[in-house]
Amino acid sequence: MYRRFILLYLALLVWSLTVSAQSTMREAFQQAPQSLMPYLTENDRLDLIDFLDSGMKAEVTNQLGGKSELLRLTERFLSLNLSQGLSMKMLLLDSPEPVDSVTQVICLVRTYGIDCRESTVQFYSMKWRQLLTADYMEALPQETFLADLDEQETLLTVQPGCDIETKAVEEHQNEDKWAFKYKWNQKFVKEN
Repeated sequence: MYRRFILLYLALLVWSLTVSAQSTMREAFQQAPQSLMPYLTENDRLDLIDFLDSGMKAEVTNQLGGKSELLRLTERFLSLNLSQGLSMKMLLLDSPEPVDSVTQVICLVRTYGIDCRESTVQFYSMKWRQLLTADYMEALPQETFLADLDEQETLLTVQPGCDIETKAVEEHQNEDKWAFKYKWNQKFVKEN
């Protein structure tokens, strides 16, 4: 009986350590699947981190022959220009419940375009399993939008984007039309 109690205790201890394990953005970036960043090989990503750590400009020639640059990397945040027309920001968020045995999720904002830009917002587990956006965020606008992550405030700002089909740049320039701020509180909730 005593032996079973010890085994049960050890199993619970291992489980609790696994669930409470916290990851860093550096680990998430290194482990990201090629499909999310097809311009960059795993070695390119490691080089970007090394260059940034060395105080050098963190830039590599990507798989398309263009330049990709890691702009910022902290424990919880990453900002990356994959190409002239594609940028990416990622933020680690504390999750109310463990997801794939970790109490963090990744919010990924991709912004496409040069003159006419729009963004997407997606959520992933630390094992890069895509999660339902509705589970981590109140509804996004139906219109095209631009999104930006603020690491310090744990804030997602969403404003009008450019309608690519009609190239309605005037909508993009009229940012007073609407804009929303979403604050993370175990879920991105729209602020009033």
